[in-house]
Amino acid sequence: MLIERGVLTRALKTLITVIDRKAISPFDHVRFEPAPNGVAITASDGTMSASLTVPSDGSIDVCVPARDLLAAASGAANGDWLALAVDNREAVTVTYSGAEARLPNSPSFDFRAASLGGDDGGPRHQVDAGPFSAALAWVSPAMCIDDITRLHLGSVLLEGDQVVATDGHRLHVATVAGLGLPRALVPAKVVQLLLRVLGGQGPLEIMDGDGVIRFATEAWSVRTRLLDQAQFPPYRQVIPERAAAIFTMEIEAGHLAAAVRRVGVSRTGRQTVPLLMTANGQIVLATTSAEVLRVASVDPTSSTHDDSAGDHVIGIDGRYLRDACDLTGEIVLRFGDVLAPIVVDAGARLAVVMPMRL
Repeated sequence: MLIERGVLTRALKTLITVIDRKAISPFDHVRFEPAPNGVAITASDGTMSASLTVPSDGSIDVCVPARDLLAAASGAANGDWLALAVDNREAVTVTYSGAEARLPNSPSFDFRAASLGGDDGGPRHQVDAGPFSAALAWVSPAMCIDDITRLHLGSVLLEGDQVVATDGHRLHVATVAGLGLPRALVPAKVVQLLLRVLGGQGPLEIMDGDGVIRFATEAWSVRTRLLDQAQFPPYRQVIPERAAAIFTMEIEAGHLAAAVRRVGVSRTGRQTVPLLMTANGQIVLATTSAEVLRVASVDPTSSTHDDSAGDHVIGIDGRYLRDACDLTGEIVLRFGDVLAPIVVDAGARLAVVMPMRL
C-alpha cells in the first residue's frame, strides 16, 4: 500500500490523542484495514475508538505501534509516499525516502476485540455538524477536566435539542434546533476529539445503543462508551426563574468580552481571576488581587436597574464571564441578589455563573 506522507502524519497525530501515553499493546497500536476509496486507520483506548478513512494506493490489513509509525513517517521527505508491506504476517515494512523501518504486526483480531468495533445498533440521527460543533465548543469550557474523581462533571450531556456542561461553579446550555438526541453523557476526551475532527458544515450521523454512542462523518467515525447519566446534576434546578431576577441588562456580547480582557483576563488563561462586578447605570469590572488595579466599564443598551437602589456589587471569576459571553450579538444579563448566580441569556445559549466570595 502507498500513502502520502502528509496524509499519514496528520491522521496519526490526531488518532494518537486517543491513545494513553502509558498504553500497552494493543492500545498503543493503530489498525489499517481496507475501506472504500482508501484505507481506514483506527485507534482505541478500550473505552473509545476513532477511525479515519484516508486516500491511498491500495490497502492493507495490519495493526502496528502508532508512535513508531509516526516517527517513521515524520522522517520521510515532504510530499514523499510511504510504502507499507506485510512481511510474513509478523512484521510490517515501511519504506520511505530511501530508508526502511520494520514494525511488529499484532494480529488484527486482538485489536478488534479490544476496540469498540462492531455493528451499529439503535436509532440514527442526521444533524448538521456545524451547529453541533459550535454548541460543543461553547459548552466545553464549563467541563471539569482537572478532577478525575468527578467524571460526570468532566463530560457533556446531550438531551433532546440541548448540549450541556457544568463544573459545579457554572453551567452552559446550548440549544441546537432539531438535534433531538436521547439523553447521553459523553466523556470530555471524546468531546475534545470531536472538536478537532468535525470542522465546519456537513452531514453528521449520531447513533446510540447499548451504552455506546457513535459520531460519523464522511471521513471520521468516533465511538465511545457513555458515562452514567444518572450522576449528572439536575441542571435545570440551577437555572433561576426569569421572575426571580431583580433587574436585567441588555448588552452587546463583544463589548462585555472586550471589557473582561481589559481588566487582564486572557483569552485562554485557566487561572482564577477574581473580579468585582458593579451594576448601576453601567457595568464596571475591577480586579481585586492584582498589584495594579484595573477597571473597565461598558454601557448596556437597556437596563431595568433602579438607579436609586444604589450599586449592585457581586464577586465573579473573570474566566467564567469571559467564556459565557464568547458570543455574537446582544445578550441579556439577569441579576438576583448578591448571593444569586448571574444568568447570561442569548436565546440559544444560556450560562449560569455562580458568585464567588472576595
